[in-house]
Amino acid sequence: MKYTKLLFALAFAASIFVAPSFAQESEPAPQPQDPPSFVIPFHIFVEPQEPSPEELEEFYRSNWSSIGDIYYAPDKLKSYGEWEHKYDGKLTTVAELEQALKELAASFGDRWTRYTTTSEIAASRQQYAQNIAPIGMELKRQTDGSFRVHVMFWGSPAQKSDLRIGDTIKSVGGKELAGMSEDDANQLTSGKIGEKLAVEYMEGGKPVKIELTFEQLKMSPVESRMLSDGVLYIRLPTFNSKPVLQEFEQALTKAVKDNGGKLSGLVLDLRGNTGGVFDYALQVVSDFQADGVVTRSVTRNGRMVNETTHRVIPYLPHMLQEAGEEEANIVRVLQSVPMVVLADHNTMSASEVTIGALKDNGRVRVVGEPTFGKAVGYKQFRLRTGGVMQVTTLKYLTPKGHDVSQHGIVPDRLVRQPRGTEDVQLKAGVEELTRLMKKGGK
Repeated sequence: MKYTKLLFALAFAASIFVAPSFAQESEPAPQPQDPPSFVIPFHIFVEPQEPSPEELEEFYRSNWSSIGDIYYAPDKLKSYGEWEHKYDGKLTTVAELEQALKELAASFGDRWTRYTTTSEIAASRQQYAQNIAPIGMELKRQTDGSFRVHVMFWGSPAQKSDLRIGDTIKSVGGKELAGMSEDDANQLTSGKIGEKLAVEYMEGGKPVKIELTFEQLKMSPVESRMLSDGVLYIRLPTFNSKPVLQEFEQALTKAVKDNGGKLSGLVLDLRGNTGGVFDYALQVVSDFQADGVVTRSVTRNGRMVNETTHRVIPYLPHMLQEAGEEEANIVRVLQSVPMVVLADHNTMSASEVTIGALKDNGRVRVVGEPTFGKAVGYKQFRLRTGGVMQVTTLKYLTPKGHDVSQHGIVPDRLVRQPRGTEDVQLKAGVEELTRLMKKGGK
């Protein structure tokens, strides 16, 4: 469609968000293609034989240096020098090198910076081949040793159950979690497709037992429907797929056309959207925002810190002329219709960039729960060791300068989703939208 082509004609410099994966993959996540200024000289092994201890140490120190040059938060590098010679004389095999790289990455205390070893990749592939799938929740160990639901993935058995973010989990699969490590507890949340998993959580000070069934997790589709009185509900499940983004924009176009070239209100649902490609976030913002700053990105290369402002400008006359009057009208409708965005704790990364832009520019009202707080991006590098190094390399600030990675985005109207099947957050979003419509979108 012309409108879709018009939207994709806007060009932005590419940066990559990679959302945490909850589906078992047969291969590691693809590595982004970096612009020349960000190519990292990670050394690789070229010898067919086992490298010597000296070569292993050189490889380790080369990666130590490269990671230190691009990690986005220099304040976390004050004692980084201690790691340069930490394994001198201690590396005799590639397996020992991989463990050293894993410990180096873990030293940042950053969940997005990590090294995945060859054996861990092999184990993941084996689970995939054996039809092992996650139940769809991530547990986080608290200071008192208890475990709470930290992340819950949209469309998963866990998300469709009565479990909620923040619930204290007492046992999984009949095993008490008290005293376990975080890794061991989370390993219990995967199982063979079709099998049952007993989960015991606390509610009102009392234990409640439920039974979930493992199933293959799939990407949720774009959902679009008219609610009433010209109000469109549309859900974007991910920013990781160009076809999904095209489907989303085609659904917007169709809704406006089918409703006589107008909309009275729009509810954009980004709950459970864990992010994806940064450019797609910019694109979605440009769908609904006529002009203004979208976000500010921060990266570093050694001592050089790069701050880039991304902004959208109004469509130029020739762009609208080329698109035609019908498509030009769709642009005007989407950039002016009263809007509400739904968010929850599982709204992350590129989704937070989108919400932060629309909220700071006064374009939308946000309803739901505080977002996750992951407005950071990372890059992955597959090393010749067989493992994958992942490094957090950038962060994004909202137009008003808020660092979303520190605390997430707080909704304008806080609404928590209770247990049960009624979508209370959507109901509240429609109420907020109705109020906006009566005030002319302000």
